[in-house]
Amino acid sequence: MTREEETRATLARAVELLSETHALVEASPEIREQLAPLFDSALLAIGDARRAAASSTDSERVLRQAREAEHIVQALARFVRRSAT
Repeated sequence: MTREEETRATLARAVELLSETHALVEASPEIREQLAPLFDSALLAIGDARRAAASSTDSERVLRQAREAEHIVQALARFVRRSAT
């Protein structure tokens, strides 16, 4: 798998997990409101990685940004799952 393919796959996983996590908090407006800044941060990280992928020739840096975005989303998902139990 090339770095570009790995970047696309990493970002796709991050977006999917963020969507699933958002669905978990959708039923609770209070929790959703409290976590809004964290969701915003995750979306910004994904957006930054996507923009970097579209404009940068440094595939290693772009992949690193995509992985960082995925880690942010994973941390948010873990927090939401723990809070839901």
